Amino acid sequence: MLNKFIPYIFMIALFFVGTSHSAYASNSDKMVVSMPDFMISVNDSVIDNIHSKYPLFLYQGITYFPMTWHNAAALGLQVSWDQVHGLNVSKLQSCQPLQQELKPIVNVNSENQATLVTFPVTVNGKGIDNENESYPVLLLQDIVYFPMTWAFTNDEFSWHTTWDQTDGYQIAACGAHELAIEQAKREQFAARNLLNGGKLAASEEWIFTNSSDKSSSLAKWSKDGTQTFKLSDDDARSINAIGEWLYYTVQADLLPNGQYDYSGIYKIRQDGTERTKISSVKASHIRVKQNWIYYLDANDMGINRMKLDGSYTENVMPDKGVYDFIIYNNEIYYFQTGTTSVLYRIDINGAGKHKIDENVSSSIIIVDGWIYYIKWDNQFYNLYKQSIDQSTSILLYSVDPMKDNGPLSSLQYRNGWIYFLHGKISLSGHVNIEKIRMDGTKPMIVSNIGYASELYDVDPFFYLWKFGPYSTEKYIWRVTE
Repeated sequence: MLNKFIPYIFMIALFFVGTSHSAYASNSDKMVVSMPDFMISVNDSVIDNIHSKYPLFLYQGITYFPMTWHNAAALGLQVSWDQVHGLNVSKLQSCQPLQQELKPIVNVNSENQATLVTFPVTVNGKGIDNENESYPVLLLQDIVYFPMTWAFTNDEFSWHTTWDQTDGYQIAACGAHELAIEQAKREQFAARNLLNGGKLAASEEWIFTNSSDKSSSLAKWSKDGTQTFKLSDDDARSINAIGEWLYYTVQADLLPNGQYDYSGIYKIRQDGTERTKISSVKASHIRVKQNWIYYLDANDMGINRMKLDGSYTENVMPDKGVYDFIIYNNEIYYFQTGTTSVLYRIDINGAGKHKIDENVSSSIIIVDGWIYYIKWDNQFYNLYKQSIDQSTSILLYSVDPMKDNGPLSSLQYRNGWIYFLHGKISLSGHVNIEKIRMDGTKPMIVSNIGYASELYDVDPFFYLWKFGPYSTEKYIWRVTE
């Protein structure tokens, strides 16, 4: 199948209103189609097909890929239609980020019947003889599905496509975006590791960590684990690896009220030189973004920011009760205590406050315009995804902590999978690393850990804080999937 045609075909979806396609009659022959069960991605964005308003389908073992106007833009294609010339598809020079139109109700994987379309179709100005095509253009529920052979994906559109059993079918439609995609992925890995505890950060070659709470110090490890270097004696928290520097806050003594004191914000070169105290502010959490250090004041003064050299400080958001936050693109998502734990969003300068949801645990991930978070709801821990514009909310997964080994925590994301810790820390309990597809299907256990917390991701490994049932000492533990 691979030697002549690409086995995973794409669909171009056009919406016809009124009599826009009445000049052409559809062939009455019915073609049986069904949904694929493997993952498909466009420019590293994995498609949630079971919640899609316009799902992919299989016809005679070939996958038809949905291309609405959003999908066409993501693939760098221009689609036009008129009653005289029919459908025209042409290649553009750039791609847009994939925007998925999803719905809460799951698409049932039942057989549907598509029909052959008879209106003209051209690709890059070349006509398609649809009646004689091995994989013809099809019509299903007023959506046109356009099949692409190797001649289209390779010769006409110059896409790079790959297939394997783990990641499914992957399309890289615009190579110029690959560097930007990789940089965005590194920033998102760093943001998630900060939110999950902030005791581990990474560069391309090194891991930086405060590896034990009994003999705290800032150290760096080679990623293969063969080399370890102590950088300072600081009990470093909220470790940010930025360029040649590490920025972090230092935890000090435990106060009578049960909270920790903090001795300031520091930076140090990644080789351990030029340790510098930037500010004496008692910051419990910091996030470095461009030329600013955003931080939570341990004295409960909201979210603030200072210049990288500490020369200027200003308040971004003054509300009390904020206990953690994450920066994604140019927006801040933060958690605030009250009668419940509430997740809010503001822009990078503190404006435009929006409530996302309540009863939310302090672990979220944001992927391709969707927020994934854990919510305590009716005595269940529920994993939701919500569009950033808050128009759509989808329940993906639910566990009863009394029956299903405890709560969910510490979300991470890799290649279409959501990873998390699941379990309770007690003499009769244990914690697993588990994963589930980003559409809520195929939940499975990755590793049985024992007693652990704070899941960190430095590809290809996961790291977490591990401890024994009768020990108060925690240390970093590495896990291979």
